[in-house]
Amino acid sequence: MCLSWTSSLIWPLHNRRQQTRPGGSGRRGGHEGIELAGLLAGLMLVGVVLPCAANDLPEIDNRIESYRQQIAKHPRSWALPPLLAQELLERTRRTGELETIQEIEALLRQSLTTQANASALSGMAALYNYRHRFSEALSWARKAHEADPADSRITGMLVEALLGLGRREEALELLQRAGTPDNDFNLLAAWAQWHAEARQYDQAARSYALAATAAARQGARKQQLWAIINNAGMYLDSGRPDKARPLLEQARAMRPDDLLLRVHEAEYLELTGNAQDAYAIYAELARTHNRPELHARASGLAGVRGDKQQEERHFRLAEAGFLRAVRKGEIFTLEALAGLYCATGRFPLRALEYAEENLRYKKDRAAHETRECARRALPSGFSALRSRR
Repeated sequence: MCLSWTSSLIWPLHNRRQQTRPGGSGRRGGHEGIELAGLLAGLMLVGVVLPCAANDLPEIDNRIESYRQQIAKHPRSWALPPLLAQELLERTRRTGELETIQEIEALLRQSLTTQANASALSGMAALYNYRHRFSEALSWARKAHEADPADSRITGMLVEALLGLGRREEALELLQRAGTPDNDFNLLAAWAQWHAEARQYDQAARSYALAATAAARQGARKQQLWAIINNAGMYLDSGRPDKARPLLEQARAMRPDDLLLRVHEAEYLELTGNAQDAYAIYAELARTHNRPELHARASGLAGVRGDKQQEERHFRLAEAGFLRAVRKGEIFTLEALAGLYCATGRFPLRALEYAEENLRYKKDRAAHETRECARRALPSGFSALRSRR
């Protein structure tokens, strides 16, 4: 498998900085200071861009089928349902499928009904972090931590939930108590996550570099690749593509088809003024993976290129994908949907509605910045909405 109950290792990209990228253009919609391609570059917000290429789905599917068969033979087992739930969540992260979410939770609750155990508790924390229901995730992660306080993966889940709730100081205190051993990949990744949320990009990059080294020592090649790519991401987010390039080249030598790598390569091209090639990557990834966040980024760059037809096509596909989750009762695409409307100057009242609804559950910097973007995008005559808390 790629990562074990480590939604916290996916999380940093969800909150990639919504910044203005050099070399961009495409202002529109009457909302000054919002640069279209730059804001759309921050739309990886839905828990689905992964540290592993999507072509490992056959391996995951084989494990899912194996666990299903084992559960059929041992229906009273409390240990097997969390293993199946873990694989289903990994598959959900790659495909964006919503149908499995309820099954995952049912499996974990089935296990807990049979016997309280740290695996199912941490599974619930991972699932709720993925769904951006951070209050519930924090509750489950605390229970898991009580059951297994030595598991640093659970510490990472606690950090993820606290940061998602905007409780950065509590997350820092937790990390300081846990320490920073050079060989603990999970703690190093959690430290990187904290520094990234604090916009301390050099410290975040250093933590990712240490995490990559720790993974390499353990022979965990996929975790090493993930850390290298996110290390590059910190330099991209801080506007230093020259420092990101050798890391991206290192990652490409390890696995050129990795989805997370391809997204970062497109970001690199955006930052260095090559919108044409960046669009080509996003359009191809959107075609092969059909993910709304990829369509959103392709739409933004199509607009920069002046291709109105492709801009509109990708916008509609992005909007439909984000709305599909919302209409099924999920909240983890609210921020992305608000950002999409805000970036394109469309449906400003809806953008604010979704941004404020998102803040009920997610209270980190990205959530607050999305609401401020939506407020600024409001037409004149809505000053009361712009100023309300």
